[in-house]
Amino acid sequence: MPALASFEGSLSLARQLRAASGDTPEALRDLSISLDNVGALQERLGNLPAASAASEESLSLARQLRAALGDTPETLRVLSGSLIRVGDVQMSLGNLPAASAAFEESLSLTRQLRAAWGDTPEALRDLSVSLHRVGDVQQSLGNLPAASAAFEESLSLARQIHELMGDIPQALDDLSISLENVAYIRKRLGDQVGAARAQEEAQALRRRLKE
Repeated sequence: MPALASFEGSLSLARQLRAASGDTPEALRDLSISLDNVGALQERLGNLPAASAASEESLSLARQLRAALGDTPETLRVLSGSLIRVGDVQMSLGNLPAASAAFEESLSLTRQLRAAWGDTPEALRDLSVSLHRVGDVQQSLGNLPAASAAFEESLSLARQIHELMGDIPQALDDLSISLENVAYIRKRLGDQVGAARAQEEAQALRRRLKE
């Protein structure tokens, strides 16, 4: 597959850079990101052992980067992204406790990022994505109240992003996905009226995206 070959080539170059320069912050960051890209594609291809190995190695490098540089916005964002990748793979493997631990740690980091950056679209979206993942895993674990709390907070952030960014496709798509998550969990919790309202709003946004 061309995409996999391209990512594997980038990964090989990142390993060479680390070998040549040592564990510099730039080398650690580039290698971690390359591993995340390879792991994400391997997961989509159904090669979960390879995806897991890549995500775990990336996470180890992201932790090294944080240890070297401290809690800078960049290190927190790289580490949060690696934890999301680990959690995604563990979800695919059916290891829900491990996925939950990774997503909860990512959520803690994205809350730190928001505190550091303020309510920028990037900080809000990172936090919304982490909450989405927490909601997913809590729903799979059968903890519907926790899932609902995460999805509702994610929806609130998606609305803030929409207000800041306007009707750009990404903001509309993210908001519609958040509404669909909320509609589903409200329905499971017996709030039929609230579920219908959220679903109708999501459908209206989907129609706007097609215009």
